[in-house]
Amino acid sequence: MKNFMDKVHIHSIYRKNENNEFVKKKVLQIERVSRFTAYFLVILIAINCLSWMLKPTLHNIKHFEEIMNKSMEFQYYIYFWTPLDYKYNLRDYIIIHTLCIYLGATAVTVIVTFDIFNFIAVFHVVAHIQILKNNVKSNWSDDFNESEKKGYLVSILEYHAYIIRIFGEVQSAFGLNVASNYLQNLIEDGLFLYQIMNGEKENVLMYGLMIILYLGGLIFLSIVLEEIRRQNYDLCEYVYALPWEGMSLENQKIFVVFLQRTQPDLEFETVCGMKAGVKPAFSIVKSMFSYYVMINSRF
Repeated sequence: MKNFMDKVHIHSIYRKNENNEFVKKKVLQIERVSRFTAYFLVILIAINCLSWMLKPTLHNIKHFEEIMNKSMEFQYYIYFWTPLDYKYNLRDYIIIHTLCIYLGATAVTVIVTFDIFNFIAVFHVVAHIQILKNNVKSNWSDDFNESEKKGYLVSILEYHAYIIRIFGEVQSAFGLNVASNYLQNLIEDGLFLYQIMNGEKENVLMYGLMIILYLGGLIFLSIVLEEIRRQNYDLCEYVYALPWEGMSLENQKIFVVFLQRTQPDLEFETVCGMKAGVKPAFSIVKSMFSYYVMINSRF
């Protein structure tokens, strides 16, 4: 967390540029977007978890007498082996049900925490690129002498290197999380669609919420990761628009180095080397329907 606040969070840039209105605007904008994303993910995942808890609970309430007569069993949304008689005994049911609630809440907390930090880190990388583009455009003056031009070029070159470094750190920290998200959607979305189309009616709400959560998270994450590439795509045009012809040879060499470093695309790669973005996400969505057709034809 300290590393994030000191390096990735754009407030570290704002502390050095408190009079810069653009940086101040970006700080407020990113804070609002981060807060909205956190609330949205927490609410959606909590509703999804509650729907899984609610189904067996309502079943147990509805068929309580049959369960006490041992003609039916208590249902749970997590099943595991214990020495307790949790199929028919009410006391043991309450113990196991409480444990299920705890495990569910813990799992939700872990998942949503990783996802929120993932989104927030990417938001800040995007903001850094936008601030750099604004610096390239607005910090230049035609009245600069050669020494001031050199100072300007060195400052934006160092800031660009700083952005590349923190992007690499974010990529290393969350590459596994993004890869897991993509793999999970690739495997499970087709199964969820099959359950919605062919399962019991009471499963429609449960699996419907899950597919909204999974696909919504996949598409939203992919759009945000794509925004890094999109914001970086025209950075070289901002740099090339500088009046480099009037610079000294030494400053032109610095300019060429900076221009060269802005050429490569800034694409998020997961731990397995897969590039994340909109295209891979839509490929997974198309695969979902293909898997559904295949599963539906087999069963």
